[in-house]
Amino acid sequence: MLVAGLALFLSTYLASSLTGAIMVDVSEDPQRREFGRRLLIPVAGPFMSAAIARSATGAWFTALLGVAQSTGIVLTIVGGVRLANHRKPPRYVFGGSPLPNGGQASMLVRF
Repeated sequence: MLVAGLALFLSTYLASSLTGAIMVDVSEDPQRREFGRRLLIPVAGPFMSAAIARSATGAWFTALLGVAQSTGIVLTIVGGVRLANHRKPPRYVFGGSPLPNGGQASMLVRF
């Protein structure tokens, strides 16, 4: 989940920031330049840009970029937490094994 979240976030942020940078550089219209500036902000930027989009389709696709970036961040956080919890060794381990003349028991405790 960690890698999938990073890939999703970085790819969608790359697309939105590239689009925003092109709009800032090329456009003469102040509203379009503001639209591009807002796209440069990760996660919240696409939602802010959708509010000033000129068409409903543009607003929908821009908001979809924001949803994808948010999903990527959530997947990255959840994957990182799961990875951190997975690598922790147990604090105590009990073991036992049968032997021909009885058995053996062991206990390992980590402080």
